[in-house]
Amino acid sequence: MFTRRDFTVAAVSILTTVAVFAFAQTAAKPLMRSGVFNWSSLKVEPTKVGEKRQVFDAPTATLERFESHITTINPGEAPHAPHQHPEEELMILKEGTLEVVQSGQTNRVETGGMIFCASGEMHGLRNVGKVPATYYVVKWYPHDLASLVASSPRPPSVLPADVAADLTEPEVPASLRVPAGNTPLFHAYAIGAQIYHWKVNKTNAASSAWVLQAPSAGLFDKNGVVVGYHSAGPSWESQGGRSAVEGVVLQRSAADANAIPWLLLQATNAVGHDIFERTTYIQRVNTTGGLAPKTPGTEDGQRSRSPYTAEYYFYCAQK
Repeated sequence: MFTRRDFTVAAVSILTTVAVFAFAQTAAKPLMRSGVFNWSSLKVEPTKVGEKRQVFDAPTATLERFESHITTINPGEAPHAPHQHPEEELMILKEGTLEVVQSGQTNRVETGGMIFCASGEMHGLRNVGKVPATYYVVKWYPHDLASLVASSPRPPSVLPADVAADLTEPEVPASLRVPAGNTPLFHAYAIGAQIYHWKVNKTNAASSAWVLQAPSAGLFDKNGVVVGYHSAGPSWESQGGRSAVEGVVLQRSAADANAIPWLLLQATNAVGHDIFERTTYIQRVNTTGGLAPKTPGTEDGQRSRSPYTAEYYFYCAQK
């Protein structure tokens, strides 16, 4: 027999279902249709390094999400730390000059150039020009993005056993010692350059100087096998782009007047699924070269590469 209690339960169930369905319909964004997005109609949002204009962000008939924005970054700035994400990304440079690092490889992009970032691959960029750089960003998210990423082949970890085995801590000044509770994770050798640009002081020419822009170096094990790359941030990225980490300088020591200083850095923004994701501290020791040029530059923004070598020790928290 259908009782009053049965009726009440059924009514509540029906009303709940209708309410949930109605909420879902209201909360879900409508599909994006054909349209035009004029520059003058886009809202400008100031950022720490420039500005941003959101173009669109909505589902389409074939995508769970389709997003586009326009980023402007000031000279010498980067929009964010090197990172990776499951969605694919296309960038088109409207104006300016960018330096792009993708899976450890550095390339220069001029006005009109395009940048494609594949799913799961580490990438970062910086404005290396004299004027603000503006670029369009387009990202697309398929409905089955998670399953597509899970089934896609990924580059294997290429950390040689020699790197993990070479874990004797270096002798350093007390100020560069890593705090207790951390242990060596791996050790790598860097060969590359410190990149400087000439910054003109328009009100006092005598104060013009070479300013460090970024390092650019390969990381090797003791047998000369490439294990990663070192670039702007400063950041370190594993070979194959599976993980990366940035560092903030805590202490420095001028061990050699003819070389860049030794450093103790605290790791930040560790991402990925490989050697750098566990990094807590980094030491730069046994440096050679890398100092700024002694000869003044001839024009504002002039670049110079100063060859250097160093050893990097990466630490992780003790288990």
